[in-house]
Amino acid sequence: MNTETTNRRRDACHLRIKEDDVMLIDRAALVRGMTRSDFILIAAREAAQSALRTGIASPATLTPVSEVAPDHAR
Repeated sequence: MNTETTNRRRDACHLRIKEDDVMLIDRAALVRGMTRSDFILIAAREAAQSALRTGIASPATLTPVSEVAPDHAR
């Protein structure tokens, strides 16, 4: 295995997402010509960079974990 291949390896990140959110993400990814995984990764990266730049989160743009996590994960 060459170094370039090794450096490009990605770790897995499993998410539990409601069906209507998956459909929304899939539609947006399709419009952008992206896969669901790439769309989520880019959106998460942009949100993380924004949070680190500003140091604050906008309550209007964040959903509490209690509203998105399944009962057994709370």
